Amino acid sequence: MVKVHGNIHMAAKPLKPVCVAAAKKEAPKKAAAPPKPKEEPKKKEEKPKDNVQSLPPTDFDLYNFKTFFINHKDQAGAGVDEMYKMIDWNGWAFWKFEYDIYEGEGA
Repeated sequence: MVKVHGNIHMAAKPLKPVCVAAAKKEAPKKAAAPPKPKEEPKKKEEKPKDNVQSLPPTDFDLYNFKTFFINHKDQAGAGVDEMYKMIDWNGWAFWKFEYDIYEGEGA
């Protein structure tokens, strides 16, 4: 490092952070436009719904689905066929995840 860059010295005083907002404020302003006439008060804006509330309504019963799937004797055959009939595909998704444990994990 010393051969390539030479001796490294600490800064005598710290640098001040550059504020982007302050740089924008210093830009020359355009001539002020005449004030606009007052507009009628807007109706109350609806708050955006969160992800769960934005889903379509469903009659899917998750508890009965889980109970059926866990307790079915043939989970690989007829259980899977019935499971696909029970799921409401418009509002739900069915995922299967597998986690690979690497050497040294969970020890």
